[in-house]
Amino acid sequence: MELGVPERRQISDTEEEVRQHNQLLVSAQAYGPGSMAVLNALAAWLGSTPGIEALNSIEVSSPTSTLPRNISGAVPSGWEQRAAMEITLTYSARYAVPLPIIKTVPVCIATAEGSINFEIER
Repeated sequence: MELGVPERRQISDTEEEVRQHNQLLVSAQAYGPGSMAVLNALAAWLGSTPGIEALNSIEVSSPTSTLPRNISGAVPSGWEQRAAMEITLTYSARYAVPLPIIKTVPVCIATAEGSINFEIER
């Protein structure tokens, strides 16, 4: 699998499937008491069997994430607990693309006496 390079395969006489592998970077943030615990639980879920199965069910794979960072800071009302982490996901976009079809081909055969014209239909 190579990211960004489309793969093509013919799926019928009139269609081809184009598939492109992509990466998505998600920035997850949590605010308030327990924000670090929330993101630690999310990181654990991403690496768990139920998490991987849930992502695979929507055709998303390869979850990787950074460790949650404490980004707590001062706000006008006091101190606010905050945490942030990045999650990288891989997915494939699939498209069915109609193929152009030649339905009728005109044929002309030149002879010494003239020409013979006819069409070949699919």
